[in-house]
This record gives sequence, structure tokens and C-alpha cells, in this order.
Amino acid sequence: MIIPIVFPSAAIFWLHYQPAFFSIQNGNYLSANLPEIYDFCIDRKNMESVSMALGIGLPVSVMCPKDIDRRKNRWCKTVVRPGSTPENSFALLGTMHGDQVIIASPELCFLQAAQAFDFHRLVIFGTELCGIYLYDSSAEYEQRSREPVTNVKKIRHFLEKARDCRGRRRALRALQYILDRSNSRVETMLAVLSMLRMSDGGYRLKLPVMNFLIPFSKEGECLMDGHACYGDLGWLPDKLILEYDSDISHLSSSQHAKDKRRDSAIAVSGYRVIHVTKQDVSSRKKLDELFTMLRKLLGMRNADKKLAKYEKKRTELIRIFHEFRCSDKNTFLKY
Repeated sequence: MIIPIVFPSAAIFWLHYQPAFFSIQNGNYLSANLPEIYDFCIDRKNMESVSMALGIGLPVSVMCPKDIDRRKNRWCKTVVRPGSTPENSFALLGTMHGDQVIIASPELCFLQAAQAFDFHRLVIFGTELCGIYLYDSSAEYEQRSREPVTNVKKIRHFLEKARDCRGRRRALRALQYILDRSNSRVETMLAVLSMLRMSDGGYRLKLPVMNFLIPFSKEGECLMDGHACYGDLGWLPDKLILEYDSDISHLSSSQHAKDKRRDSAIAVSGYRVIHVTKQDVSSRKKLDELFTMLRKLLGMRNADKKLAKYEKKRTELIRIFHEFRCSDKNTFLKY
């Protein structure tokens, strides 16, 4: 029997995917499409085992053939298979109780999310998929670094092949506002706000990069003893860097001294650093002031009139972000 796990269960798996537990490389992706007819049976024990093994919760979302009994139950949510999906749409997880378990690839998850999420949540979700962190309650700060499960280039390549799939147009539009390598949900918030058009609730700055290596001058290298330094969000041609100072990582005096030395190294290398705190991201007014200042530093024209025109859109988007930040890690997938 084949158990094909799809969105949103697959999305929860990829957002918390740890290579230490599952070894999924490109070679494990199924090159062929799912067969039109395959063995499929809703078995409660099997679904509960899959849910526990993958940490995705019940009910498990699975893709079933068209001609199947789709009665609702508490342990399985069936989704009818679409007409076709591109190659590399599924990854092989392994075998459980004799059943072959496969899962929608991160790229297919994004395409399926385009049919379920509104535009803003789709952009947030895509940025998270391309991020370099995951939440882990057993970690010191409930967050752990990881290699990204996908990136913007891979998603775009996948969507180019998914020409007949529903949600493709919305997915392509959202992809314009997604960046690789977010390292926290606040960084996701700042990146999306910086990129979105004002009519969508954003501030429409120049295209930034995330978690990038800052090229030091010789003086900067001396201050940092030759150690590399990464920036949260930056506009390298304009030598401008935006840093988020979280409450967790900036408490100790030693960390404070290290941050000061780092800022000095960045400054002598010709960059300007703007620091953002929890208080700044908790207020729409302060965010307006922050991004207005960033526009000025980036040499962009004043946009006060447009900001006033789309104030309600921006307030709603920021509300979604705070809901996203403060709620359970899977809450946004319920929309």
C-alpha cells in the first residue's frame, strides 16, 4: 500500500524537518509521477503510527485515488489526487508496517498551499520553507539551525513544470516576495514587509538579502580577530544592514560586548547598521518610522502619501504577523 502524505501535514513535516532523523536527498525523490491507480486503504493504526513517527499530528492529510471511499474520520483527511503533478513531487520516507510512505516535496507543498492560503500567508509560508532554522522545544532557545529544505530557485523551477496545476499563478506571484535563508520568524516578518508592494501592506524597498556574509575591511578583520560575520537583512550595494536584537540572544554582558565589537567592525568596513528591537516590531507606528528611515537611507523617494493610503492594509498584515509569531508553531497552517 502507498501512503502519499500531502499538504498541510507535509508542510508541518518540512517546517520541522531535521536531517538527523530523516535522510532525504535528491536521489530519494520519486522521478515518476504517482500512478493513476495505486493500493490505498485508510487504516487507523497505520495513520496513527505515521503521525507519531513524523510528528505531524492527526488527522494525516493523504492523497487518494478518485474512486475511493472518502468518509470523514479523526485520523485521516483524504485529498483527491489532481490531474497531474510534475516530476520530483514526492519524496520517499520509507516503509512502515509494510506500507510505502511518501511525502509531498517542499515545492509541491508550496503549490498546494497556494490553493489554501491567502496571499500574505502564502508568502510567509514560502519564506519559512526556505529558512535556515526550525523550532525545537528541546533546544536551548527552542530554535535550531538547519540546512534549508528548498529555495526560491528550486520552487521556481518546479512551478515552471507545473503548468497545468491549480494555484500556479498565485504561487508565482507570491514567489516574487520570498527570500532564502530567514533565520527567525521576526526576520521573516521584516523581510516580507520590506519587499511587498504598499498596496499589499508592505513598504516596497529595494531587494535585500538575508543572513549573508559581510565582507570586512582589514581593520574590521582585526577587530573580529579574522572571524566571519553574518548580517540579518541587508542591502549590500547601499552598504546598509538591518539587525534584529532578540530578547534571548542579547541578554548577557559578554554578548553585549561582542555585539559592540561586531558593530565597530562593520562600521569601519563602511556599512551602516540599524538595530531593531522587540518593541519596534510590536508597533505599526514604529515600523512605519523604521521603514521610512530605511527608504531615505536607500536613496528612495518619500512615500508618506502612499503609506497613509494603505495604512489599513499594513495594519492587517502586521496583525497577521503577530498572530503568526505569538501562537502555536502550527497555528497558521489551520487557515
